[in-house]
Amino acid sequence: MIIGSDEFDMTVGADIVVEDIDIDKDLQPGGPLKDIGIDLRNITTTDIEDVEIRIDWYPYVVDVNDDRLEIGPIRVGGREEATFEMDIDADFAGYVQFELQIEADRKVVNLVYFTAYFGMRSQYISHWITDDDDGDDIAEPGEEIELRIARWNPTNEQASYPEVTMLDPSDDAIVYVDTSEDGGYDHIPAQGMRNSNGEYKLTIADAGDISGESDALTATTLELSGATWIPDAFVGGTLNPNTGQLEVYTITGNDETTIEVELNGKDPMDDVAIASFGDPFEIIVEGAPYNQFELEGHTVEFTLSVEEEWYFTWKSREHRRKFTGEEERSEDDDFTFTMRIGGIIRYLPPKGYDDLMDAISDDTGLGPNNNGNGIPEPGEIIEITVTLVNISDSDVEDVEARLESLDDDVDTDYDDDRMVYGEIRDGRSKSKKYLVEIEDNFEGNKITFELIIEDGDLGDLGKDEFTIPVGNVQ
Repeated sequence: MIIGSDEFDMTVGADIVVEDIDIDKDLQPGGPLKDIGIDLRNITTTDIEDVEIRIDWYPYVVDVNDDRLEIGPIRVGGREEATFEMDIDADFAGYVQFELQIEADRKVVNLVYFTAYFGMRSQYISHWITDDDDGDDIAEPGEEIELRIARWNPTNEQASYPEVTMLDPSDDAIVYVDTSEDGGYDHIPAQGMRNSNGEYKLTIADAGDISGESDALTATTLELSGATWIPDAFVGGTLNPNTGQLEVYTITGNDETTIEVELNGKDPMDDVAIASFGDPFEIIVEGAPYNQFELEGHTVEFTLSVEEEWYFTWKSREHRRKFTGEEERSEDDDFTFTMRIGGIIRYLPPKGYDDLMDAISDDTGLGPNNNGNGIPEPGEIIEITVTLVNISDSDVEDVEARLESLDDDVDTDYDDDRMVYGEIRDGRSKSKKYLVEIEDNFEGNKITFELIIEDGDLGDLGKDEFTIPVGNVQ
């Protein structure tokens, strides 16, 4: 579905000019083949033979049945129409720049350029929690939360009152409740942003109900038959109800006074009680400091059903004269984003679009192509401030986070894609700055990043995703 107006330029003094460009209003991303009609006119005083027209486009999201058409002769003052049949890649939203190359007798007599916008005007850009039970602005098991979502409009025309409904997640970890104001938005101006008028209210299931995982391991008694102490001996194993994996324990030490217990060959565990050195040999394992669910949490995918209305503008060739008409149209589309539940170290998202943009810098000192206007653009090197927060009850001492782009032509390893946060005390947050290069040939108007969080002692601490806007210059 085309959104916005169409523009074209023509070469002054050309023998053949474009009188009109007519884009089928039902040409939309993921839709069937539709037409773009080109109305040509011979403005010379002689007939022009062997006329052909070729169409090219960028970015390469268009599939045209035949990009070169033979028109034949165009008589003095006469008009001929060329019709290109095409479709647009599904899920695309953005501007496509077209070039028309008009030839006569295999010689180029005119070049015409025009731009059209396809897909939704407004797009999801960020979400954040405005209220939760413990006030840390992070979604955790057993909480009721209120979520707000920002949308932005990367086009040059206004987007009118998008209606966005959050569908019930298929994941049992979340139960969708309602929205205070149906998730509506005001008009979103060209190159502008709006926060949802209301909050999406969600109830999160208890930890034990999320994927069958419980909060902690129960105490386990392991026995080793025989009174003789054997260092580094296999003690036993137990099935971890949280991970479904067999956890193997060994004992280490040179005598009975220095006994330690290892889990799967890792560092000795602190929370171990020695029940008996007799026969049978007994130790009680209280469980690892964290189980897998506590460390990483659980990621849920949300679906937003979006409806937009706009006035579609097109040109008509009726009676061989040009005029502009308008028709009220609407478009429905679904979009998904993810949010993690729980985990001990989490990405702390900015509260709203303004805070998000404050966390991004395109200062001219960062790269030779930077313009410093505060908007990430292709060709720039940007700096992104990423904040992590510790929502556990214990200090985490060796935190690192690696940044990856889920989109092509974005280099997160321009300087260093891994940052060492070090110790993050319980309830505290810490920020680091990442340098990211957006390559010149980047296509699209937003980038989605994945933040992979780890700890030197605890291992994987889960992944978070976030999105930033990219302002392509039109």
